[in-house]
Amino acid sequence: MITILGCLPSYGQSSTGNPANISSLFKNLQIDTPAAAALKQNIVYPVNYSTGLPEIKIPLYEVKSGDITLPVYLTYHASGIKLSDASGWTGLGWNLVAEPMITRTIQGWVDDPKTMTCKFDRDAYRKRGAEYAKLLTKTSTEEPDEYYYRLLGKQGMFMYAMESADVSRPFLPLPYDDIRIDWMGKYFRMIDSDGIIYNFDGAHEVGAQNLDLIGWKASSIVASNRKDSISFVYDSWTNRYFTKSYNDHFPYR
Repeated sequence: MITILGCLPSYGQSSTGNPANISSLFKNLQIDTPAAAALKQNIVYPVNYSTGLPEIKIPLYEVKSGDITLPVYLTYHASGIKLSDASGWTGLGWNLVAEPMITRTIQGWVDDPKTMTCKFDRDAYRKRGAEYAKLLTKTSTEEPDEYYYRLLGKQGMFMYAMESADVSRPFLPLPYDDIRIDWMGKYFRMIDSDGIIYNFDGAHEVGAQNLDLIGWKASSIVASNRKDSISFVYDSWTNRYFTKSYNDHFPYR
């Protein structure tokens, strides 16, 4: 854990009041849903011996359909609560894990919504020089977005492979795993190493800033025998999450 300490100027009482505008330190900021944030957090900061995080898990139920078993459980991530963390309906720090899900972090411009791919120009820096490097992280069309997924007993990350050795597999897991990932035009389909098919054509989640599509929830799971399956149905509703964004400096007059 890294703790960053900062300091702010302090002022005594005066007849004119505090000259510092304390309210300017905070502002409302719309953020991603707690479910999307929890999925990313569990993948980037997992429970294992190297991180020292304990596994806090409460089993609730199991949905069974032939060869498929879908566990439903509550988890708590013990890395601590941050100022920008939002509380979901299961409580701050807690997350209800049920259906498989994909979410993403947008890098630069959002990937092409029709293909979920990005463009790569080898000569961009030579043609555009230092200005290209300056704007790369904000306006680049060449940075693939980062995708995070949760399957049955598996979770991880994948990205668009701009120069994949296998052109039939434009999306590759990181680190590599025997999982096939395809964009079907409107949703992702994944086939894991056990031959189970996941169709992510259920509910969607949109980003906080530009309302870009950032989340796909499973519509169905099909077993490797292609007979057993589990389908998901979602209510149509909208919920937005806001937090207080903290600035460590403010103007003083």
